[in-house]
Amino acid sequence: MRHKHLGTAAAAVVIALVSVTGISAASFMLGPLVQVSGTSPFAADCDNHGDQTGTAFLNSEVEPWIDVNPTNPLRMIGVWQQDRWSNGGSRGLLAGVTTDGGASWVIGGDLKTSLCTGGTPSNGGGYQRATDPWVTFGPTGIAYQLSLS
Repeated sequence: MRHKHLGTAAAAVVIALVSVTGISAASFMLGPLVQVSGTSPFAADCDNHGDQTGTAFLNSEVEPWIDVNPTNPLRMIGVWQQDRWSNGGSRGLLAGVTTDGGASWVIGGDLKTSLCTGGTPSNGGGYQRATDPWVTFGPTGIAYQLSLS
């Protein structure tokens, strides 16, 4: 019986939050598809490719993650793995930024998560592979990006 009351209370909180904040499906509009990623920007020898096991799938992009700036919903950041390896990780992580709600994107970011993205032992990114990209905005609009290398 207790679980039934907790579920009812949780539903009431969600309904109250939606009512107060004015969130509705009508608040969002889906635009046209926009290609963000493209061919690999990495040099062929940036990660000692020949010394590694597995197959690198060049020009592949996997595990995309995107977040919207809560202070300006036109600003978003997306991150993804570029050139995925068959046995885990990728040659590097890339980021894309939009300031117009996703109509256009700039690819870049100084992630330095692997050798292919400018990582070195001295800047903490001297790894052959990177994986699990994640980005989020704090409540004040500051972006935070993390990954595993």
